[in-house]
Amino acid sequence: GVSCNNDLQVTAISLAYCGLTGTLPDEISLLTNMEELVISGNRLEGSLPWLIFQKLDKLSSLDLLDNHFHFSIPTEIGLLAASLEKLTLAKNAITGSLPQEMKLLTKVNFVYFSDSGLEGDLFEFTPFWPNLIELYVSRTKLVARLTDDSLQLPMIEHLVLDATGTIPTTIGLMTGLQELLLSESLYSDEVLGGTLPSEIFKLVEMRLLAIQATSITGSLHSAIGNLSELRFLSLRSNLLSGALPSELGQLTKLGYFFVSFNHFVGNLPSELGSITSLKEIELLGNKLIIPEEVCNLPNKKVFRVDCSQQCVCCVKEGINCINL
Repeated sequence: GVSCNNDLQVTAISLAYCGLTGTLPDEISLLTNMEELVISGNRLEGSLPWLIFQKLDKLSSLDLLDNHFHFSIPTEIGLLAASLEKLTLAKNAITGSLPQEMKLLTKVNFVYFSDSGLEGDLFEFTPFWPNLIELYVSRTKLVARLTDDSLQLPMIEHLVLDATGTIPTTIGLMTGLQELLLSESLYSDEVLGGTLPSEIFKLVEMRLLAIQATSITGSLHSAIGNLSELRFLSLRSNLLSGALPSELGQLTKLGYFFVSFNHFVGNLPSELGSITSLKEIELLGNKLIIPEEVCNLPNKKVFRVDCSQQCVCCVKEGINCINL
């Protein structure tokens, strides 16, 4: 809907998923007291009136998610430096590089650029956004090359990146991180490789950890047991190997455990059988022996294994294994 202040001046437009079509008119820039413009999930198209950036100097939230807009980010975006906190441009045909003026947006705390045509070096800009709490940049041509210096995001809580390079040990400094999703970029010849640094397991606020479709090697460190708040763990489609540590059993709040398509071997830790919150387990494409303790989990609804794995459950419960 539309919100107004006591003087009947429009301060917010929130028309998400309302079936809107057409283009955004220049006249919207006449609403000079507007602080929030949320028009996500419609079928709006065309470019964004540049006067929005010149006239709406109180705008703190600009949400264009999931429309058909087609434009490059104008340099005038820097005029919102004093107010802009949330910028959502994902799922639009937005192209070109990030303008240098985006370094002026020092108040921004939420950036969502996924599924767009944006290009350039993401980490050229993040040092100028010290208040970032949420950053979502996946399935774009924006380069996120991980180095010791790149992850200088002291306030970050939710981080979703398609990246290259190696995960630096400095990730352990992001102590407020609650959600981390990393995948290898589809738009670069470089890989996301190396090993999982033990420092990642010092992030004790983590609720969701997903590192998927990368070239990361090595084993899963026993320090994984430190992540006692973890609800979701996915390590699908990496090059991880060795035995899974028994400390996984310390993740007593875990609901989803996915490690398919790695090179894990040996016994699946029987300690997982004590995690009564586990609902989904996926073990495809490894050489694991699944113990009866895991079979007896009371709440599991989805249990995916392949036929080459030794699985008491498959015989005992008639679970259909998947022939890879």
